[in-house]
Amino acid sequence: MTHTTAQPQPSSEQRSDRRPTERRSSRVTLAIPIVVYGKGPDNKMFYEEATTQVVNAHGGLFMLRTAVTRQQRLVLLNPKKGEEAGCCVTYLKDTQTGQSEVGVEFDAPAPRFWGIAFPPPDWDNADRKRPEAKGKSRP
Repeated sequence: MTHTTAQPQPSSEQRSDRRPTERRSSRVTLAIPIVVYGKGPDNKMFYEEATTQVVNAHGGLFMLRTAVTRQQRLVLLNPKKGEEAGCCVTYLKDTQTGQSEVGVEFDAPAPRFWGIAFPPPDWDNADRKRPEAKGKSRP
């Protein structure tokens, strides 16, 4: 006789119709100066200037000298816009430079935080068209 164990069902927030390889928003390689702050390993507040490597509407990737851990809460400041966004560390990779590559996810999607407009996830570059002037038809 086989026993099956009931598996907990994901909440509506965890469920997704996206394929595992599909992104929620397009990644953009962009160097934006930011200030990262939070509590360091000594439980004291740290402030570190950094520059993004990759950004999207849901977070970003940058290098930090300060040690952080996965799931750690941080705050990013975009000094150019004067805006802050809370985030959580979702990716860490040590490098040979003594810095860590840090990936974060915003607490809530913030497509305007980086100061650029993101295309919709299904916007294919081949589908981009120039707006047509009113009253003119295409040949």
